[in-house]
Amino acid sequence: MHMNISGSSSDFEVNPIVGSMHFYQNGELEVSLIEDHDKVSFADMSTLLFTTEFLMYAVEREDWLLEYMAYINDSLKKIDGEEKKKRFTVIEGGLKDDKEPDNQNT
Repeated sequence: MHMNISGSSSDFEVNPIVGSMHFYQNGELEVSLIEDHDKVSFADMSTLLFTTEFLMYAVEREDWLLEYMAYINDSLKKIDGEEKKKRFTVIEGGLKDDKEPDNQNT
């Protein structure tokens, strides 16, 4: 069995993989249970199925997708604004209040 693992947990003895989701370029989604599924508890199996069903439901909800896209767009605008603020530096200097500017056009 080929496994490509990502995530924050690396102790698979304590926290074993139960299943996986594969997203294909053509838009198909495949949910797989580990090959040695006899070792998966009923509670873990139920959680996997519930989570999969919820994700499929969420993907099919156009209103949720639009709301999520608006959220992401707002977040990216905020990050962009914060990055732009970091690029500007106030430089001390300029004219003093008590002096008149030099008139170079005379």
